[in-house]
Amino acid sequence: MLMRSWVLKSWPEVLWKLPADLRQGPVFQHMGTEVRTDLDDHGRAVGETVWAARLADDRLIGAAWEWVEVLPGVPAIRDPNGIISNLRLVDDEGQELEELQLIVGMNRIAHAMPWQQAVVRVARGTAAQGRQQAARRASDESARLRELAAVLPRRARAGQAAALAT
Repeated sequence: MLMRSWVLKSWPEVLWKLPADLRQGPVFQHMGTEVRTDLDDHGRAVGETVWAARLADDRLIGAAWEWVEVLPGVPAIRDPNGIISNLRLVDDEGQELEELQLIVGMNRIAHAMPWQQAVVRVARGTAAQGRQQAARRASDESARLRELAAVLPRRARAGQAAALAT
């Protein structure tokens, strides 16, 4: 089941110091990716992705952001300033980071995750499902047209015969 980004806003805020080496930080798990049905103004696929991790002290942290497929198979963060999270990053003294430092920290976290591969995998699956559904609809429509084509000539001949009989 897809976790929505707004859920992260209901989680308790977590003060956390970003490690210098993100490989020493928690391992974020993919909680879900949405591929929107509408394309953006440039005809590109868009959506959102949600990730979460459990810290060593058992607190949950999460991050979510919108993405856009800038090239086929190449998603990018749509708005680097718009990452949603329950994280409040702090410095060595425990003071919350300024907004610009928070944005940079959140982007470091996002770019350390394998999020692009997850988004591409989900987007390809969604596209394949869409193609299968479109093929089914086309096949169903084709079958209806064949049935209609088979019935119409009979009705037309029956109508002509009735007209000739009068």
